[in-house]
Amino acid sequence: FLRKYEFWLHTFIYVIPLTMACIALKQGFINPEINQCFIDTVPMGCASNDSIECLHDYTGINEYIIFCFGYIYLTLIVALLLTVSLYLSEKKKEKRNERMRGRNKHRENARKLKSRIILTQAGLYFGAFAFAYIIPTIFRNLNFCLGTHNFPFYALGSIMNNLLGVLNLFV
Repeated sequence: FLRKYEFWLHTFIYVIPLTMACIALKQGFINPEINQCFIDTVPMGCASNDSIECLHDYTGINEYIIFCFGYIYLTLIVALLLTVSLYLSEKKKEKRNERMRGRNKHRENARKLKSRIILTQAGLYFGAFAFAYIIPTIFRNLNFCLGTHNFPFYALGSIMNNLLGVLNLFV
């Protein structure tokens, strides 16, 4: 199943974010004021506050931010669907192979053990990915919708992004 869509998955993973980053860089949407480059105005909040003068013309930044959030949520949905499809395909294979006898059943049990390990790892990777990205994304959505900028949310987002690497190390 996945081999059929492998080209599109790689396109989705590599080309789209690179294109989005190039557009944001060209438009001046990247704000280096915080500890990571984030899509926001310079200075932060100038688009929603008339008393603060913006350094660039930020025409379209709100639409771009909404597009970025949509991409993040789409990535989470695709990762969830791939994890669930992996689990369901393995369960289907196990059910089909229940009728085996003798040496084939022994081989199937060894394969099933390896498959269960891979399923566990895939579930842990997805859990770490979801945990590390959903929380900062929700906070950034709140910042965007409310027009506020809370430093603890940005700090937590940076910690969560780095935490993903640590969680993957343990998996």
